[in-house]
Amino acid sequence: MNQSRILVLSLATCAATVALGAATGSASASTTWLCSPTLSAAANPCATKQSTSTVLANNSRSISSISVSSKPKVDCFYVYPTVSDEQTMVADFATSPELKAIALFQAAPYNRICKVYAPVYRQLTIYGLGRQDQATQAMADQAYGDVKSAWNDYLAHYNKGRGVILIGHSQGSFTLRRLIKAEIDPKATVRKKIVAAHLLGGNVKVLKGSDRGGDFKRARRTPRRTA
Repeated sequence: MNQSRILVLSLATCAATVALGAATGSASASTTWLCSPTLSAAANPCATKQSTSTVLANNSRSISSISVSSKPKVDCFYVYPTVSDEQTMVADFATSPELKAIALFQAAPYNRICKVYAPVYRQLTIYGLGRQDQATQAMADQAYGDVKSAWNDYLAHYNKGRGVILIGHSQGSFTLRRLIKAEIDPKATVRKKIVAAHLLGGNVKVLKGSDRGGDFKRARRTPRRTA
């Protein structure tokens, strides 16, 4: 019996969606990168140095800066959620303000531990989300195809044997779930690169009473921690 849960997955080395072609931002002929170390700091929302506010129980507050790691040991591959404001069913490859904003909020905090790569993909837009009766499998396949192509581009040109953390939210998680199932879980040489997969805002199935099975055969879920 399968049980759906929102998971943060750890893919061990031994085990391991929904449904713009601007040259600027493209690190290769096939991928438009929203975030990439190949972009200038001004063009890369994931390279922003941030600060955090800490509020304690006594209401005292402090602000601390988070430094961008100069030599991170791993990479991150981020697929953003449904945010496109384009008034069409699917987005194009424009690095629009809302894409940059969500990358700043969700992916940039990871830059203290990894180099962040985030492809632009032709996702189902907010406009399209409100018109589910017009959404098609072809639209989902196109979005997935863009992410798959970017993943292969990343592996071929930028990975260089480094570990990778996969990060997704909502539509991004659904797309990464499909990518893991088809392109990572069955391939030992790729699977061993995966440090973890943070699939937020989406369900992943595992066999009840087990740490694997369901959507993935080899990827294991992280045991739930309690305080």
